[in-house]
Amino acid sequence: MAYTQVIGYDKMKNASAIGSLLCEAWFGKAGGKVFDALMFLSVLAYVNILLMSNPRVMFAMSEDRVFPKVFSIRHPKTEALVAGLITFSLITIVITFFGKGVDNILNFTMFLDSIGMSTSAATLFILRKRKQNSELITGTWNKFTPILAGFFVFSYFMIAVGVVIKDVNAALIGTGLLGFFLALYFLFYHKKHA
Repeated sequence: MAYTQVIGYDKMKNASAIGSLLCEAWFGKAGGKVFDALMFLSVLAYVNILLMSNPRVMFAMSEDRVFPKVFSIRHPKTEALVAGLITFSLITIVITFFGKGVDNILNFTMFLDSIGMSTSAATLFILRKRKQNSELITGTWNKFTPILAGFFVFSYFMIAVGVVIKDVNAALIGTGLLGFFLALYFLFYHKKHA
C-alpha cells in the first residue's frame, strides 16, 4: 500500500529498485542511497549464508555417503570444508558466466529455491505421519501447523509458477538440473540404501 500511495503505479512499472524509490520519496536522495547501501549489505549477508551452508550440506551428504568422501575432508588448520567451498564457488562462477543478466540468474535461482523450500516444508506432513506411528519422533504439532505448512508450500509453489510464466528458459534449465541430480541420486544412492 505504501508503494502504490507514495510512488504510484506508473513509476513502479519501469522501476528496477522500488524500495529505493520509496526511501527517496520519504527521505530525499540521501535516503535512496542509504537504502541501496543497506540492500547491498543484505545481499552480502545472503551470499555469506550460502557460502557457509551449502558446503556444510555437501559435508553432511558426504557423511551419509550420498556425495563422494572428498566433501567430508577438512583443512587441517582452519577446518574449512575446502572441497565444498571450491565446488560451490565454481558452480557460482559457471552460473554467473552463462547467465544472460541479473534477472535471468535471479529467476533461475528463485525457481530452484522455491522448489527446494516447498519440498522441504512438505516433509512436515511426512514427519507428522511418522510421528503418529512412532513415539521416537518428538516435537509439537498443533492444529495450525498443517495450515501454516500448507500455506508455505503453496506460496513457494506459486513463486515457481511465476518464474515459469516470466522466464520459461530459466525454469527449464532448473528442471533439467533437478532431473539430472535426481537421476544421480537414484543411480548411486537409492539402490545402495533401498
